[in-house]
Amino acid sequence: MNLITPPTDNLYKFIAITGLILILLSIILPFVKEEELSIKMQQDKTSGEVLKAKGKYLHEQNERLQKSNEMLIESINKHIKQIDDLLKLKKISSSEVLLQEVKDGTNELQNSLKKYDESINGIQSQLESVIEQKGNTELLLYLAKQLSTVKLISKIGIVLGLLLTIVGFWLWYTRLQVFQDKSIRKELQ
Repeated sequence: MNLITPPTDNLYKFIAITGLILILLSIILPFVKEEELSIKMQQDKTSGEVLKAKGKYLHEQNERLQKSNEMLIESINKHIKQIDDLLKLKKISSSEVLLQEVKDGTNELQNSLKKYDESINGIQSQLESVIEQKGNTELLLYLAKQLSTVKLISKIGIVLGLLLTIVGFWLWYTRLQVFQDKSIRKELQ
């Protein structure tokens, strides 16, 4: 199998074809890098929106738990006050009922506190995700800077490639091809 090989018979052709390859690579490379950056930006945007939705959900859940806890604490305090009042009046039978209600309220409060702890764990997880998102955003900023550098190098590559191509073909034509054409004409005559 014969791969494409650069011309080795003539330095001028080699320079010209190298210039063409440089132009081609200088045109294609920025588009490839820009596409990669675009994909990463879209992924970052999507994960940012997911984090925003999770944060909103956790915030709402946290508010609901706080309200629920406040209501439970108020209820328990109310029952404790009623028990104290009944103990002062020495009405034991009513206080046992209230004591059971307080125990039930305490159980509810413990369950609510467990949910609150889960919410706090979710918020910690959310915070870690936000920190990770910030790192991804900083990476994207770095890649954007890198893309602008690639575009600058690409422009330089295009100019250099054009220069090499023009000089290579011009030297090839003026120093070799003109004389080869003359010798071929002489042979034909």
